[in-house]
Amino acid sequence: MTPSDYLITFYSVIAGLTATIYIQKWGELLQQRRYVLYVTVPLLWSFCFFNLVVYEWFTHFKWEATTNSFMFLMALSVPFLLYGIGMLLFPTTDMLDRKDKYAYLDYYEHFRQNKTWIMSFGLFIFAIKFFSAWFYNTEGIGFFDGLWQFLCFKRNYLAIVALLIALFTEHKGQMLVLGLVLFYVWLSTWAYVSI
Repeated sequence: MTPSDYLITFYSVIAGLTATIYIQKWGELLQQRRYVLYVTVPLLWSFCFFNLVVYEWFTHFKWEATTNSFMFLMALSVPFLLYGIGMLLFPTTDMLDRKDKYAYLDYYEHFRQNKTWIMSFGLFIFAIKFFSAWFYNTEGIGFFDGLWQFLCFKRNYLAIVALLIALFTEHKGQMLVLGLVLFYVWLSTWAYVSI
């Protein structure tokens, strides 16, 4: 195996662990459904970030790992940040007293308390993606080629604006709409990749 094959394997393990965290946390919430106040907003955002994990693994890991070690380290930071988002998105069910029939976990309140970190990590992911696209395309061609490649995809604008507004808003309805926008971005991106 070449060094890039080892890097790709390591990247796949980290991305797989990140995706597994989301699935495990959904399972925990499902098992504790009697004690959890479900709200659509954080679940929708968790689906969006889970789709980003899967999309990054299927589309970007090979060329980023084979380009050079610096690009790989930048690419590797994306699933690590998504892992952190997954840990912040879900409340821990260990603190719940199951003997108290009135005990519950307010999922939206937990999401609201951690929203600043979640959205900041999401914006940082897009900054890394921009920098990696810029670095990948500017080695010998031109200074602004990577910038142009990043800016020509309108989906990047939608995702960044949705994350920026979500960073500063507290309203559930607005958060739901922004989550739907982000979900549309991921779905349209998957459709674009599969064509």
